[in-house]
Amino acid sequence: MARIATPLTDRRIRQTHPTAKPLKLADGGGMYLLLNPDGSRYWRLDYRFGGKRKTLALGVYPEVTLGEARRRRCAARALLAEGRDPAAERKAGKAGKPLPDGSEQAYALALLGEGVWDWNLRSGRVRHNPQWARLMGLDVQQTEHTWQEAIACLQEQDRAGVMSAIRACLDGNAVFDREHRIRHADGTSIWLHNRGEVVERDAEGNPLRMVGSLREVTELRREALAMRQRNLLLQIIAAVNEMLVAERPEHELMARICQELVRDDLFRMAWVGLVNEDGVTVDSVAEAGFENTYLSKVEIRCDDSPQGQGPTGTAIRLGITAINDDTETNQQFAPWRERALLHGYRSSAATPLRAYGRIIGALTVYSEEPHAFGPEKVILLEKLAADLGVVMGHRAALAALRESEERFRLLLDASPEAIFGVDSQGICTFVNPACLDMLGYTQAEVLGKSIHALIHHSYPDGRPYPKEQCHIRSSTLEGKPTHVDSEVHWRKDGTSFPVEYWSHPMYHNGQLVGAVVNFIDISERKRMEQALRESEERYRLISSVSTDLLYSCMQTADGDLIIDWATTSADQVFGYSLDEIMAKGCWRHLVHPDDFAEFDRNIAYLAPGQRSECELRILAKDGAVHYIRAYTLAMEAADDQAGNRLYGACQDITERRQAEARIEFLAHHDVLTGLPNRVLLRDRFEQALARAQRSQKLVAMLFLDLDNFKRVNDTLGHVAGDQLLLEAVKRLTHSTRDSDTISRQGGDEFILLLNEIPDMETVERVAADILRLLAEPVEINGHAMNASCSIGIAMYPQDGSDFDSLLQKADTAMYNAKDAGRNTYRFFDDRMNRQAREHLMLQNRLHQALYRAELQLHY
Repeated sequence: MARIATPLTDRRIRQTHPTAKPLKLADGGGMYLLLNPDGSRYWRLDYRFGGKRKTLALGVYPEVTLGEARRRRCAARALLAEGRDPAAERKAGKAGKPLPDGSEQAYALALLGEGVWDWNLRSGRVRHNPQWARLMGLDVQQTEHTWQEAIACLQEQDRAGVMSAIRACLDGNAVFDREHRIRHADGTSIWLHNRGEVVERDAEGNPLRMVGSLREVTELRREALAMRQRNLLLQIIAAVNEMLVAERPEHELMARICQELVRDDLFRMAWVGLVNEDGVTVDSVAEAGFENTYLSKVEIRCDDSPQGQGPTGTAIRLGITAINDDTETNQQFAPWRERALLHGYRSSAATPLRAYGRIIGALTVYSEEPHAFGPEKVILLEKLAADLGVVMGHRAALAALRESEERFRLLLDASPEAIFGVDSQGICTFVNPACLDMLGYTQAEVLGKSIHALIHHSYPDGRPYPKEQCHIRSSTLEGKPTHVDSEVHWRKDGTSFPVEYWSHPMYHNGQLVGAVVNFIDISERKRMEQALRESEERYRLISSVSTDLLYSCMQTADGDLIIDWATTSADQVFGYSLDEIMAKGCWRHLVHPDDFAEFDRNIAYLAPGQRSECELRILAKDGAVHYIRAYTLAMEAADDQAGNRLYGACQDITERRQAEARIEFLAHHDVLTGLPNRVLLRDRFEQALARAQRSQKLVAMLFLDLDNFKRVNDTLGHVAGDQLLLEAVKRLTHSTRDSDTISRQGGDEFILLLNEIPDMETVERVAADILRLLAEPVEINGHAMNASCSIGIAMYPQDGSDFDSLLQKADTAMYNAKDAGRNTYRFFDDRMNRQAREHLMLQNRLHQALYRAELQLHY
């Protein structure tokens, strides 16, 4: 037992923690504070009297402070100085002899921790010293309390027994001598040894006065209980070992352990819980001492959730014994405090169960007393849990071994692969049905025979295969595994078949005893490999003449694409050689930057099993932009590779896209001049109309016709006429803005669409500028000629609000300009419209008159 002899202070007492063995903190004069491993602290005084060494209990810390303990030491020393034994004086005080107030003996007893009481049965009041009130948990400032107040301090479970003993004393049948518990206001309980007797009766023998003393015996009770429980635990461990030898079923074994743990009031309750497959919840597999509904209503877990913070969950999660010393003061146990009070336990302990090299559950026990689990008891519980875990692991190992042997037998019989074993001399020791079926032998024809002579005697070409060169023989003798796929086995009927076999050496107690061989018939695989080689050769020939790029690439875990195979047509598609592309890993760097997102969406980000088609622009090596159509299929990579595998094809569609663009252009433009045609002009008009409506401005449509253009074609030819048209377009471009539209309608007719015109004068300036530019001489094929034109003008909104209406009116105005002598312009007005209608009607009537013979000749 360790001993510390330095003077004591309150701070030093608080800072000293329990150890594995009891610790003495000495204060001098034979007094010390005994610190037990469970944390309890008791004041003791060692002294000698009558030649014998004795020990006097001075009280419990911190109820008895350091100063109070020193006062009690002084009182004991004073009794010793008078030749009186403090322990004997205390015992005399317990005998209940009436003590006069202020006597030195009563004072000494009080200082030594004894409570003295005097009960007047007529008044029902109890006179006492301060120590009695302190032990009873009452007000120490009062010298008297009522009998009812004293009875109320008794632990409820002990009240009936104490009252029965007092009644027997009052009846004169016995001296009152009883150990019982007192419950203090803070919820703690202590054990007291209470002793007294009736010292005064009336003439009829009725009791009038009873005196006695009491002292705390909590430690003695705890020590006695600990010893009894230790013995019971040792008995249980011995009984468990006997049960283990008897090989009881596991659930029955755990149930018997729980029953033994609650026998003779060793513990209030006990149960064994195992962790479920989810690794979180804990289920009870055996229990004793519980009401039927207790564990079924509690969710017990071993994770970090609130339900996993109890002793059982903590023990499993942390792998250590978890102790709850007092349910009423342990804040971590607060969620279960009400349930603990209901079921009558104050402390609990859970120790983990280990089996199979891991924690599988916990053994949990409960006690009615607080601080019931000292180090020795915990060690015994851990020993019990360890024995149980060892047995569970041992039984599981035996069961696993039997199951493994049975599985091996079933596997051997059910395996489609041929399996046989040989000893160190090459003699067959076992063979499975698949091997016999492949070779055509019976078991009796193979067991005990030389395997090499039966099935492995010749090479595929028929040459003898010497036993000394046999790979299986080498594996057996050298203790090395062998894998071969280039040999054949021979059947009983003399035919052979290609095999792939594996030979593994077998050891017993470290000694090489033979080998186990498994083989498969690879005839079909050989045929498939030959067919695959032929197919790959055909595919290689086809891909070598294909103009499309075919490739395969791996996608790494980082998302990078790395081409590992491609056809040689890469330069035809990209303008780069295959080596140049593969040096970059993939061809994404050749994609036009604006198409990166399309590439990633349709190629880089494909999930396994997805296909995609997309068109991309490629920046060729010569700087040109090529168009390709990419086809991609994503597949999962092999098991030993991370990422996906992509299979793709790239088709050059540049010429097709150019042709499509040309067709699209010609659908909306004039072939000769490249100007918008009437279809595109109509669309431009709708846009101009919308802008004019928003800006409240004008739109002008100018219908322009070259004067005498037909004469140029007739005299100089259509080539010269085309040149004249192109020159006219060039000059018209100089007269208009970029936002205006010039459209060729066919022949020598053009339409100019002027957007957002502020006033009519602006249109006049543009028309005059056009007449001036076109009037300048033009030299074509050595011929100088003057081009002129006639222009008709229609305005929005004055002349109309739709395309066709304005075009018709601009056309009318143009013809009016021609009638006016050409090389001029005219704005449309209603008079022109009337004249045009009258002219049209006159023409129609003349045609009809001719048809109807209505014309007459007059001289």
